[in-house]
Amino acid sequence: MTPTRFGWSAEDVYLVASRAHSLFDQGLTHQAAALFEGLVAVDPANLYCRHALAAVYLSLGVPRLAVDQLSAALAHSPYDAETLARRCEALVAVGEMARAEADLAALRRSGGAGQIARLEARLAVARRGNHTPQLPNHQSDN
Repeated sequence: MTPTRFGWSAEDVYLVASRAHSLFDQGLTHQAAALFEGLVAVDPANLYCRHALAAVYLSLGVPRLAVDQLSAALAHSPYDAETLARRCEALVAVGEMARAEADLAALRRSGGAGQIARLEARLAVARRGNHTPQLPNHQSDN
């Protein structure tokens, strides 16, 4: 991999991402978000960092920000099945069913078979107006 913006190496990004992941695991979600936000500024095309930041945002209860991160990831890698699946779930969380359906259709076309059944079930629940289960929250770090 070539150096990222600001001259960071892939190893630099990995080390900070590892620390951010550790903070998230400890329930320090705001601190993890700050590190991952910095990492996506340094390495905007890094799918892991975008996915991780989206997961942190979902944990913090701000799914709109998760959608934004996953949309940015798709701008760099438009056919990535994992990113499509994650954004589909985030779109359901913000109630954007038409866009979620479009992501599910794109996922079917891209061959992301592993996620399709789970996402179809989640969309069916959301369409019926039932409460969509939330992702577990980590401990508050306020």
